[in-house]
Amino acid sequence: MYIIGVTGGVGCGKSEVLRYLSEKWGVRILQLDLIGHSLLEPDSPCYKRIADLFGPAAVNADGTLNRGVIGESVFHDEAMRQALDDILHPAIRKKTDAILKQLREEGVPAAAVEAALLLEAKYDAICDETWYIYADESVRTGRLILSRGYSEERIRGMMAAQMKEEEFRAACSFVIDNSGAFERTERQIDGRMRDILHKIKE
Repeated sequence: MYIIGVTGGVGCGKSEVLRYLSEKWGVRILQLDLIGHSLLEPDSPCYKRIADLFGPAAVNADGTLNRGVIGESVFHDEAMRQALDDILHPAIRKKTDAILKQLREEGVPAAAVEAALLLEAKYDAICDETWYIYADESVRTGRLILSRGYSEERIRGMMAAQMKEEEFRAACSFVIDNSGAFERTERQIDGRMRDILHKIKE
């Protein structure tokens, strides 16, 4: 199974790229953020440790964890962010490996693993190639204001906390420019996927 790592800064349009990969090319998608969210559920082995870490304020009346409270806490406190990562990252990696194993057994030809921190968390090591989804900073800012209602101050803080464009470009094997009309992005994806499928068939 050919594994594509997909990464890029906040607001670059990774989700749109993944949707197209799935719908047009049949690529199976693993989003590490969603896997992480599943590990916040009460039936998760991580639940009690996270609830103890953030305290009663982070637990809703129905027993679920309040992702908003947790998100604000880790956004403002680096030590809490690191403590949460220490709980979640090993569990996310274990679950990701199990899903990829299952997909291989099903004979799936290609899968995409997506995460903003794909490179920092060393997931590129399990990928055959990594894609950097690029978009101009002004485009990303506009998207985040429109889609998530973030303030420009919050967006600047989020961007500052992520890898720089030069670092993404140096670490990734393929760059997709998603700054303009998505039809342009589709053509870039189509060209690369044709090359990948040709490589798989060899």
